[in-house]
Amino acid sequence: MKKVFFAMIIGAFALVSCSKDETSTAVTSQEVTVSSVPAAIPTYVAENYPDADISVIYKLLNSDTTYAVTLNTSELLAFDEKGSPLCHGEPGLECDSTGGCHGDSTGGHHGGGHHGGGHHGGGHHGGGHHGGGHFGGIPLDSIPASISAYVTANYSGYEIHHAWNDTLCQFGSVIEVMIDSTQTVHRKLVFNLNGEFLANAERLLFADLPETVTSAIASNYPDYTARNKAEAFTLADNSKQFKVFLLLGSSRRCIVLNEDGTVVCEQ
Repeated sequence: MKKVFFAMIIGAFALVSCSKDETSTAVTSQEVTVSSVPAAIPTYVAENYPDADISVIYKLLNSDTTYAVTLNTSELLAFDEKGSPLCHGEPGLECDSTGGCHGDSTGGHHGGGHHGGGHHGGGHHGGGHHGGGHFGGIPLDSIPASISAYVTANYSGYEIHHAWNDTLCQFGSVIEVMIDSTQTVHRKLVFNLNGEFLANAERLLFADLPETVTSAIASNYPDYTARNKAEAFTLADNSKQFKVFLLLGSSRRCIVLNEDGTVVCEQ
């Protein structure tokens, strides 16, 4: 499976390289360790993807992108030789002003290939979570029919590409699924174990959270530092909740708040 995904990454980055220079040499790559890449890469992941871990890193040759990093959330990130985020290594992938990728709560589209490494969920549940037959998780043919029906009815052109069991403090035991189409980035949806829709989720900058939420964090957790990115949940009734990732030394906390800044729960 890793060889198949490797080929998909190469194909995605090759499309970008060839679009700039039709005579470009074919993109080649080798898997490398986290310790061998610029420290800026794991630092960037820790700050912007605090609920994720690095699954695999490829060093690319003959490409504007030097490092292709896959997270265990199925997200694919691109970095230059110094470890600065690029995010342009995949067709259709955009960058925001902070160097982050739009829609990256569920990852950029990576050339049609999907590598599930397991959604880490803030470190509060064990094991890897991957679906679609990739490395465990919930096989696609075992997902409740109501989930597939919901995706078909509400996300035209999207397909489920992996799913996993998780525990979120505001919902309890859930099934999370990644869906995607060939034209857009992935989306993450959350269902209860009966297959009833609970929420969709997306990453956003902590600085872009409602003032009520950031003020509540500052008041209730004054000694903690908020990570650069948070997660927003849009619930079935269209209300919103926000998960904020906090750090104090080696202590990590995930706080879920309502729009008015009320703390719902924490992990």
